[in-house]
Amino acid sequence: MSRLMLKLSMVSVSTVALACAVAAVSKMTRPDEPDREQAAAVLDRLPLATRHLRLTPGSHDEFLKAVATFAQANQFAILVQRELPDQRYFVVQLWRSDIQLILVNSADPAEVGVGAYAICLSHPPSIDFAEQTLEELELHVAGVVAPTSE
Repeated sequence: MSRLMLKLSMVSVSTVALACAVAAVSKMTRPDEPDREQAAAVLDRLPLATRHLRLTPGSHDEFLKAVATFAQANQFAILVQRELPDQRYFVVQLWRSDIQLILVNSADPAEVGVGAYAICLSHPPSIDFAEQTLEELELHVAGVVAPTSE
């Protein structure tokens, strides 16, 4: 009788292990709704358009002044955060009701990454509008950006 109980308990353990494995695999291949919502939220936060600019040597202050001029001319609010002590690294946020621009030079002080993001995810601006906004920014900073900008 004890052999039979032992065999039944081994079958039960194997069945439970198999059920757990199937559940894990099905979760990996077919995510639940909250996982899909998280993935959609991440995709919604990707930039609509991007640029990479190369600053001319020693032009950080001039570049930030040109960005501030662009912000004022195009009705953007602006926030500039510079890293101490040398202030060569910075993050700049420009935003208004339709679009947000983020400028960062975190890896190389001469390279600036620019991203255009939607403010309202239910009514995002078009990619063409985001591209046009970044082109206007490039025109404003053309004097301090190296000619090899992308």
